[in-house]
Amino acid sequence: MAQKCVFCGGIPQNKNKEHVIPQWLSKYLGRYNSVCDLSGVTDLQIPFKGLTFPACEKCNSADSALEAAAKNVVEKMMSAQPVTGSEINTLLDWFDKLRIGIWLGQLMLSKKMDTIVPNFYINNRIALKDRMLIIEHIEGVGNGLGLVGSNNNMFQYSPNAFQVWFNDVLITSVSATGLVGNKLGFPVVGKISGLGESVCHMKISKGRNKTTHPVVMNIDATDKTVIYQPIFKEYTNHECYKVPYVSSHCYDCKTGLGGIFVQRNNNTIRYMMPDDKVNLIPRLQPNASALSSIKRVFELQNHIVTGLHKTNVPDAVTAAKIQTCMLENQMLIQACQKMK
Repeated sequence: MAQKCVFCGGIPQNKNKEHVIPQWLSKYLGRYNSVCDLSGVTDLQIPFKGLTFPACEKCNSADSALEAAAKNVVEKMMSAQPVTGSEINTLLDWFDKLRIGIWLGQLMLSKKMDTIVPNFYINNRIALKDRMLIIEHIEGVGNGLGLVGSNNNMFQYSPNAFQVWFNDVLITSVSATGLVGNKLGFPVVGKISGLGESVCHMKISKGRNKTTHPVVMNIDATDKTVIYQPIFKEYTNHECYKVPYVSSHCYDCKTGLGGIFVQRNNNTIRYMMPDDKVNLIPRLQPNASALSSIKRVFELQNHIVTGLHKTNVPDAVTAAKIQTCMLENQMLIQACQKMK
């Protein structure tokens, strides 16, 4: 594992190093020389500038375009400039990369690759499944760069939800099969049948052709910005997706790339055309606690692995491990509830 490229999973060609937390980001937030909190993963004191992992030179070079585009979007967002739907799509791509890169890097550091064998890497996980971002602006969180929900056992088994702190801005990244599509009017992804060596069939049924709130759990957009994007790259040929509602709410139907939906303050779900603009940073919450936001990360992790639409059935050993992880997360949730 330690000799595999974090982008493609192959043996690194012309071996290079990839900063899974980009240098431009740690420098932008003044944390380049600071130690990254990796407690629960490793006892090593690693600064952000030294948090690097194997990569092919070609893969690393190809990624530079996404990093440059994401840097532009993040800087615009953090300076309260409006961004377009296309730029939000770039931001979601970048968070997919960040989440999976951190996951793979931590597996290497924790030496858990003997028990957790990745079946995907950065290149084949960007824009593959439904995704969402929750953006909050809470005074007093602190300056700098921090991670939440990435150093627990659940994230190592299921890297579907984590949070990044950009100074006083908290951004939760979530991605999973069927996460948001159903409530945004897209077809419903149901159960898998024929597991094991037989042919697998995914049950997909017609969508409602309208948005429904709440989209995920009981999350609302009061004092926050919530972004959703349905993805159906694995089901582009299914007849349920060949309807006017889906085609009019997509950025690219041929590749299964759904459009961007945004909620702000009053919970109205707005569909954004690629050139539409919105300011993503919500109003400042001067008296709020970050604990409710942290608690939500662990709740989302548990929500996803319980089988949002029962689209994946783990074997008995994996199911037992996930159950243990859920119990650990429940303890973290309770701890957040008790703290003031």
